[in-house]
Amino acid sequence: FGQTAVFLLGGTKREDRPTAMFMNSGDIMVMSGPSRLLYHAVPCIVPAPAGNVLPSCLGQRLETEAQDNDLIQSVSEEDWDVCSWYLQTSRVNVTVRQ
Repeated sequence: FGQTAVFLLGGTKREDRPTAMFMNSGDIMVMSGPSRLLYHAVPCIVPAPAGNVLPSCLGQRLETEAQDNDLIQSVSEEDWDVCSWYLQTSRVNVTVRQ
């Protein structure tokens, strides 16, 4: 997930010509089996349209009671600015192994 981007999927060798795919914000790419060994990259992030930077749920502050929970902790405005910038300019890679 993350911003809209160009995703390249190549072959097992670096010399193999990659296929370019356009991934919209919210799309997920699942690579399993042999595809996990293919070269892949995100060479280009597409800027979000003005005024539509992050989902609205990410801009909501937690209520005071929830902020005192051991599992849910608030972050400073400065830390959130760093996270917000990253989410606006990147795609997020999640690796799951069994």
